[in-house]
This record gives sequence, structure tokens and C-alpha cells, in this order.
Amino acid sequence: MINEVSCVREIKKREVNYDWMRVFAMSMVILNHIADWYLLRMAEPSRLVYLCEGLSHCAIPLFLMLTGAFMIDKAAKESPKTFYLRSLKKLGIPFLIFMFIYYAYDLYNKNITWENVLKGFITGFHGLYAHWYVVMLAAVYAFLPLVGLIKRSVDLKAYQKGVVVFFIWVMAGHYFESSNVVWSLANMYFLGYVLFGNILKEKLYGIKNNVFGILFVLLGMGILVINHSFFLYRKVINGGDYFDKLLNLYGAPFIILSSVIIFVGFSLLTIKKGISMISELSYIIFLCHKLFIDIMGINFWKHIEQFFQGKLYFIIPVEWIIIFALSLLFSMFFNWVLKMTVYKIV
Repeated sequence: MINEVSCVREIKKREVNYDWMRVFAMSMVILNHIADWYLLRMAEPSRLVYLCEGLSHCAIPLFLMLTGAFMIDKAAKESPKTFYLRSLKKLGIPFLIFMFIYYAYDLYNKNITWENVLKGFITGFHGLYAHWYVVMLAAVYAFLPLVGLIKRSVDLKAYQKGVVVFFIWVMAGHYFESSNVVWSLANMYFLGYVLFGNILKEKLYGIKNNVFGILFVLLGMGILVINHSFFLYRKVINGGDYFDKLLNLYGAPFIILSSVIIFVGFSLLTIKKGISMISELSYIIFLCHKLFIDIMGINFWKHIEQFFQGKLYFIIPVEWIIIFALSLLFSMFFNWVLKMTVYKIV
């Protein structure tokens, strides 16, 4: 039996505010993919769908900054072999299982061909489900032991200045380049988020203010809403490109700014109520939720749309709750199966 004192210590050790940030980011990913369902099917753009798309575009940057906040120092303390093997076990095994499930589902329903499957492998699953993120993350993880070694070997202030320069450099450079191959070094601007999250966490360590924290989170979300539901929306209805690099991708100025502000906001929060169970399942939820959206979209969404008479401000929240609940329950079961079988072997 764990006594109350040890429970309090565990909550402090986990830094509960970052657990909440991880769950928030995971929730935004689900919102993004539900909004995508309507974005791809609507004859005319809906401002509400763009609002949801905008709110959710902080998710990937937040996940990456959280990776930097915790994994760089861990990589510095372990041998590269230990770090890679542990990461492969934690991230690689669930990914491989879900990769098989997704492709089996799509091939069975004739949504893709074997040619599409092969192309997905070559491009690192560019634009496919959550797969692309895992491949990109693997490329980032490949550099973390080196980053940890550099951080451990140089003056901390010099390292922090170097990270800021690198962050600005790769984000600005991303505007002038693009890649259809996820594992390409052209996508190393994602590493910029990881490095920046690491130094932000250190700079903000011990600084707590719930009022400012909440204001920062709301400010960041407000910037995202304005960016998508006003600037990007107007651009698209006037014939512009939805994938505008200045407004919509993860290197877009307002998305960078808002994501950093939201990260700072959560870092300032003092939260007593733990949410570690859901936080620990966030990766599996991330992997499985898109499949549930596709299955429910084909078989069930039309009934919700009819019930709410096409009013998206009711439909999207209801669908978000359904997908979140289904993904959470499945992830609990899936994680239990992994612990009872695969993880015992490896």
C-alpha cells in the first residue's frame, strides 16, 4: 500500500502540469482529425472547421517540446545503445502493430492498393495516419544522444544560445524548402521544437503562477483561432492555398509563437490533480484514434449529423467525446495486452 506521502512525492516527481499538457496535445490531435473529416468533404469552407483546425495545430509542436523537456537529459545519462533499445521497445512495438492493423483495414476495405503501401514505406508514411509522426520522431531520436553529449560537454549558457540560433535557423529555412519524405533531414526543423522545449523547461523551472499560466494558454489558443478562422479562412475562400507555409504548417510563424506560448503557460501551472494514467496512454491513443474516426465516419457519423441537423458546433464536440472515450478504453486494453505478452518477452 502506497502511503499518502509517497503519493504526493510521485505527483511532484511526475510534474503533473506536463501530464496535463500531454493530454491536452493528444486531445487536440483528435480534434484535428475530426475536423479533417469535414474539411475534406465540404463543398465550401466552414469557419468552425477552420477554427477547430487552428486550435489543434499546436499539438505536434507541444508533443515535440515535451520530448525535448524530458528525453534529452535522459539520453545524456544513458549509453546510445540503451537509449535506442528502450525507445524502440516503447515506441516501435506499438507502432509496428498499428501499422499492420491500419494497412490490413485499408486493404480489406480497398481504400488503398499495394502500390500505395510501398509508396508509404518509401516516403516514411508521408501524410498517412499517425505513422508519419513516428517516422519523423525516430529521425529526431537518432540525434538525441548526440545532443545530450553536446549539452553535457559545453557551457550551459552557450548551449542555450546555440539552441535559440538553431531554432530560428531551421524554422526560417523550412519556409524555403519542403520534402515529401518524412525521414529526410529537410524535416529537421522538428528537432528545433525538441531542443527549444528542453531549454524552456529549464528556464522556467521553479517559476509558478496559475493566473499567468492560464492567460498564456488562452492567449496561445486565441492566436491559433485568429490565424486559422480569420487569416487562413479568408485566404482560402479567395482562392488561396490551404497549405500556406506562412499560415498553416508547423513552421508557420503564428503556430510557432502560439505553441511556445501554450508550452510556457502549462509550465507555469501548479496542478494538484494527477492525470498520469491517461498521459501514459497518450501515445497509444495517438496511434489508434484515426482508425476509430474512419470506422465511425463510415458507419455512424451520418446518424449524429442527422440528429443534430448538420449543426457542426454540436456534432464535432460529440464526435470528439466518442472518439476520445473509444480510444482511451481500447488503449487501456491494448496496453494491458502488451504488458502481459510482448513486453514480458522483450
